[in-house]
Amino acid sequence: MVNTCVISFIPRNGRKSKKGIPIYCRIKIGKTIAEFSTKIRAKEGLWNNEFKRLSPKAEYSDSLNQSLDELDKKLKDLYFEFKGKNSSPISAELLKDIYFGKHIKVNGIIQLTEVFIKDMDKELAEGSLKNYRYTYRALEKYLIKDYKRKEIPLESISMKFAVYFEKYLKTNTSCTQNGAMKHLQRLKAILNYGIRIECLKYNPLSAYKIKFKKVLPKYLNKHELQTIESAIFQDKTLNNTRDFFLLACYTGLSYIEVKNLTKSNIIVGFNDNLWLSTTRQKTGTKEEVPLLPKAIAILNRYLTHYKETFPIYSNQAINRNLKKLAKLVNLNKNLSYHSGRHTFATTIALANGVPLETLQKVLGHNSIRSTQIYGQIMNEKVSQDFAKLIV
Repeated sequence: MVNTCVISFIPRNGRKSKKGIPIYCRIKIGKTIAEFSTKIRAKEGLWNNEFKRLSPKAEYSDSLNQSLDELDKKLKDLYFEFKGKNSSPISAELLKDIYFGKHIKVNGIIQLTEVFIKDMDKELAEGSLKNYRYTYRALEKYLIKDYKRKEIPLESISMKFAVYFEKYLKTNTSCTQNGAMKHLQRLKAILNYGIRIECLKYNPLSAYKIKFKKVLPKYLNKHELQTIESAIFQDKTLNNTRDFFLLACYTGLSYIEVKNLTKSNIIVGFNDNLWLSTTRQKTGTKEEVPLLPKAIAILNRYLTHYKETFPIYSNQAINRNLKKLAKLVNLNKNLSYHSGRHTFATTIALANGVPLETLQKVLGHNSIRSTQIYGQIMNEKVSQDFAKLIV
């Protein structure tokens, strides 16, 4: 008799709280059963026992039911993958362990990095995952260059390893001091994850000092912003790039937030004015921005023509085009799309008297410290503040 894998979701009524009833995933393979919490809760009366999903009346039911569907598919994919590679039987508990990464014996730093990226797929924003992939590739290249190997045991990771990895990053790649520190910061996080999944007893780099060089954000002053704003190019791509960049300058949105922008993000807010309501992918913080007239004009032009979503180019293409654009208008600045967010914070907001506390809320920063860095670069604002003291 062939054992089949049956995945079902069941409410644990005996564990209900003010937040609702926890939904558990049950794995049944033959006579074996294993269960674990899905971290999803349903309000009383809003769980459909027939379909084993949240009722359409439940808040966020579509996205939560989609998460349950994805979990169901993931477990079955792992089940069939194991069956295809192994002649030994698989139990429900073993499948559960495979899903949580407990079944994999991790011995090397490259393998641990792979496991980390895979396990963090749902927890980290895509931008953060992309950065961890950069660190993964940097580690691979470093091992081949200095160790002539594609993998080394976790026991070989030491303070000495970190010192020479940092040196490699600074001398063999385009990494700046801060770029190298970001790689090492991520490496320390990967090793901490190794402790969590019990393949390491301690972090060998816990005492390694991460030393960032203080770098002020690049932004456009009022004159530079007007120069780009008034520029008209023969190349339609550059004109579009200019508009996409100006949208960041007048809203403070990051690239990924503009990429995910739809008409539904534009709401009627306080005093019946138009606002942008989004969630920062980096921090998960709610971000609500009052729309300035110039931002409204750009949104109307592009969202009207392309209907629902904003038609922005890839981040790499935008940054490449911005460098061409800056050169054409004789602007001696190494612009990136994120420079638009910095321009909004400084030239548009702080230079016009918006308090740091308000700017923090608009930018979706979790901490005021992240916002205070903009105050450090506002010489114009400092000059105005001191002028008030002169009587």
